[in-house]
Amino acid sequence: MPLVYLSLEIPKLIINDAISGDKSSFQILFVNLSQIEYLFALSFVFLALVIANGILKYLISVYQGVLGERMLRRFRYMLYCRILRFPLPHIKKASSGEFISMVTAESEPLGGFIGDSIALPVFQGGLLITYVYFIFVQNVFLGLASIAFYPLQIYLIPRLQKRVNELSRQRVSAIRKLADRVDETFNAATDIKVNDGSRFERADISKRLGRIFTIRLNIYRKKFFIKFLNNFLGHLTPFFFYGVGGYFVIKGELTLGALVAVLAAYKDIGPPWKELLKFYQIMEDIKVKYAQIIRQFEPKDMIPLAVHTDVPESPQRFNGPIVGKSVSLTDKQAPGRLGNLTFDILLDQHTGVSGQDYESISEFLLALTGLDPPISGVLEIDNHSISSLSEYVRGRNIGYCTANSYIMNTSVRNNLYYGVKNQPEEGLETLSLAVAELKEAQRSGNSLHNANSRWLDIGGAGFENQAQFDRHVDIVLDAVELTDDLVSLALESQLDNEKHGELIQAVVDARGRVKTAVDQVSEGQVIENFDPSRYNSNLTVAENLLFGTPIHENVTPYALARLPEVSQVLVETRLQDAFINIGINLATLMLELFGNVDLHGELVARYSFIEASRFDEYRAVVEKTAKSGIAACNPSEQTMLISLTMQLSPAKHNLDLVSPEIQQQIVQARKLVIQKFGEVNETIRFIDEGSYQSGMSVRENLLFGVVAYNKRHLVNRIDQQLRGVLSELGLTTGLVHRGLRYRCGNAGSNLSQAFRQKLALARALVKNADILIVDDGLSTIDMVSQKRILANIMQLRKNKNLVWRVVDKDTVPLFDRNLRIEDGVISVLD
Repeated sequence: MPLVYLSLEIPKLIINDAISGDKSSFQILFVNLSQIEYLFALSFVFLALVIANGILKYLISVYQGVLGERMLRRFRYMLYCRILRFPLPHIKKASSGEFISMVTAESEPLGGFIGDSIALPVFQGGLLITYVYFIFVQNVFLGLASIAFYPLQIYLIPRLQKRVNELSRQRVSAIRKLADRVDETFNAATDIKVNDGSRFERADISKRLGRIFTIRLNIYRKKFFIKFLNNFLGHLTPFFFYGVGGYFVIKGELTLGALVAVLAAYKDIGPPWKELLKFYQIMEDIKVKYAQIIRQFEPKDMIPLAVHTDVPESPQRFNGPIVGKSVSLTDKQAPGRLGNLTFDILLDQHTGVSGQDYESISEFLLALTGLDPPISGVLEIDNHSISSLSEYVRGRNIGYCTANSYIMNTSVRNNLYYGVKNQPEEGLETLSLAVAELKEAQRSGNSLHNANSRWLDIGGAGFENQAQFDRHVDIVLDAVELTDDLVSLALESQLDNEKHGELIQAVVDARGRVKTAVDQVSEGQVIENFDPSRYNSNLTVAENLLFGTPIHENVTPYALARLPEVSQVLVETRLQDAFINIGINLATLMLELFGNVDLHGELVARYSFIEASRFDEYRAVVEKTAKSGIAACNPSEQTMLISLTMQLSPAKHNLDLVSPEIQQQIVQARKLVIQKFGEVNETIRFIDEGSYQSGMSVRENLLFGVVAYNKRHLVNRIDQQLRGVLSELGLTTGLVHRGLRYRCGNAGSNLSQAFRQKLALARALVKNADILIVDDGLSTIDMVSQKRILANIMQLRKNKNLVWRVVDKDTVPLFDRNLRIEDGVISVLD
């Protein structure tokens, strides 16, 4: 603050001494200066003080932001860690939308406040004290005038702010309920539409938005009244300065320079005082938000920190058995109450659990995992309560899957290995973590493990080396019959020349064997081969014209139509006008079909040739050509229309827009395309029977053609033939690895339900747990396949524990022991 004080004192010296003073010479640090030299010396000192103050403010602002972001990062990490400790019953009842909002949007203001919480009151308070002290030094009466209204503001503002705080609590609560309602709308979309509930839902949301509007309006009124009060009282003080200060100057009791300095100081008092008042208001608002957030993250029966984080000194395996004594899983008043259950489950037996009450069995099987502790009684293993065991021990020793086990939005491989991704390999957790990033994580109280490290605890799963673990994974995939599905995923994917060189060459070499095998699938022409002398009706116009695919991914039809080589080919072969006319017909058809529907809906996204954002552009072009013909189109509009034609596939779209004559012209244009681009270029990879086509799927490369669109129902039979050839050639493993890289999508949306269930079951099997609990994990798969997979799993887990919900009475004899749950009672079947 000395710098601030000097920056106030220097202007006073400049006015009183250097400008208005009557001295002809001055002395600074034993150096004699003339009046002009003295003036410039003080001016440069003032400039230096301004720069120093600016640098100081910059540094404070930067580190204020750093502190705020670190604390926000720490706070969000703590909230997320508490979510991981929520008891499962609470998670099932809670609204994910509310918690997402709290961790992201609602916590955001806390970061800015935390950065301000120390620096702002210290810095702004210091400035305020400095300015007031300076004014008191000049004149006591002016000093008293400068702070005359502070007591009134200190008295009134907290009382007004208290009302704002209450409204803020109501606002936060209303917004959370709105978020919950929006989340519910997504989940209930089918029921809303099928019951024509949209009108009611709009009315309900309107009511909620109206409540939020009313609350915010009242907040604005009170907040701006506080602001008005501050401004009004702040502008009253200069009245005293001009009146009283001017009087003292006239009387000679105060210099003009001092009065000017006082006015400058008071002008600078305003911002610190306003910042302090604003800080107080924000602090009160943050208190409300913080209290409401914390309240939501303190559920009843929170999982103890020790259970969540403890790691035993040595690996701990179960010897069993699981023992239940007088176990009650539901309230006494609950219908079909599961109470007073006594049972034991051996770890070297396969146990079937059956019964008519689906939910009771699910509740019983979940309790065996320790995730939902019993209300009363003892449920233990090795004399330890299962629910009190650490997640480290349970996670490695208990496998569990249900019909609705969650599939994460990552690769199939990451989902498959999730059960053994418990910790990074020793010594590798910080290998690729930058030192600065590691220090920042440490300062923010975050995890010091590197998520990009190799997370595979194969030792914890009971395997000595990677080869042994890989062999186990292959056996598991075969057991749940997922190997063929992974090969099918690989057949739909594309291979990279750099990453899959050997596999690519093997695919090319296999084409002859594949052709012989696929010819066994009759029913007419199933495969339309790539022939440079024939038009392929199952490819797009662009693929037929180029007889190849773009080298670079995500090349749009519009970008393709803009290529100068393509434009030249179309002009020289007189195809340009034909392509434009086809484009006009397509655009007209799209506008007729989708002109009155939601352009951002799934219908347009899946079936329209025109992007939702460009419908208006195409409508204008169609109207122009209808009036003035295609000659009126500028080059950009011509490209727009040609890009539509490029997407057309006669067999798939069946629109009869590409006549046989145009098809023949396109085939004849292929040689000119090669001339324009050059046989080897960086834009198009031409189709060649002796090379791999990276822009096409593995299936299309193996077949050297495409499955006819009207024969798509034969794809599974064709894939069966392909898998046979691939197995004979030893290519299955390579393609399985490619299939494991397939992205599952949100909640496994890119996979079929049967695939998701097999993957979840395989995930539980891969970790080789002492206990495996399967709660109707194959419900969407046909019963014959279920029996086959069950037999495979029993063989895989011979002399190991398996607890399986029995859905087919014919499988009861397969189990070593059978439990039946009926009317809340458990019994052993003979």
